Amino acid sequence: MMTQARQWWILVRYKDEAGAGFGKQYVTATNAYEAIQMAKALYGKLLISESAAPAL
Repeated sequence: MMTQARQWWILVRYKDEAGAGFGKQYVTATNAYEAIQMAKALYGKLLISESAAPAL
């Protein structure tokens, strides 16, 4: 059985930018854990630690 990839949104804090804020970013992953790991790799710190929500 193959797992379907779906979109997740995550609140991220932008890294290494003066006066950087935060934003809602979408990543495509098979589960919430994978989405969180992707977001950490792409954006650095998460605004809400270990939290991902499915995009509707």
